[in-house]
Amino acid sequence: EDKEKNVHYSLREQFTSEFDAWMQEKNDKQRLVDGGQFEIGKTSEALKNIGMRDAKIYWRKSKIQYIMEDHPAITPEIIKKVPSIVENPIIVMKSKTIDSSITMFGDIKAGDSYVMVAVELNPTPAGGLEAEFNLISSAYDRSNNNAKNLIQTSEVLYLCDKKRADTLLMSLGVQFPSDQQVYGSIGSITYKDGKVNISGKKIFVDTSSKSV
Repeated sequence: EDKEKNVHYSLREQFTSEFDAWMQEKNDKQRLVDGGQFEIGKTSEALKNIGMRDAKIYWRKSKIQYIMEDHPAITPEIIKKVPSIVENPIIVMKSKTIDSSITMFGDIKAGDSYVMVAVELNPTPAGGLEAEFNLISSAYDRSNNNAKNLIQTSEVLYLCDKKRADTLLMSLGVQFPSDQQVYGSIGSITYKDGKVNISGKKIFVDTSSKSV
């Protein structure tokens, strides 16, 4: 149990209060055009284990406002919980749409739906940021069916301990291949010549594509 408590060292606790102040000081329109960003923390042990570079993680302020407007289930309270998904993910996958991005689910739900977070591993520096950093690019609720389909068809990089992983997978109706349960680091992230290479494995049974 003590090990679990020690996991939470790479988050910036100030994010919550900084976000609350930003919400109070600016209206919706001002937040949409805010060129700043929040510093969320640094790469967690789970993500370092699959090769994600040890660097600061940022979240652009205007992007947060866009997310809250486009996805009403993502309330300010959910926004404040998003860093914990990046800190302690249950499953990490290679993005199916952006080559240099990963997606992940944790324990956080918005209503009945799990919140998926995407992290860009090779973002373009802007606004005075250092050359190498990680960027939360999106966070929104995925319906259970949508989340199930994504997990079944994606390359998996990491799956946490059996208890948390099984809770997520069983609630979504995702099935392991017979007796082939794998946990921990499954894929890898490498950096070369300014590019990111993300390599994972499809480990789940895609029941949706089977003929009856």
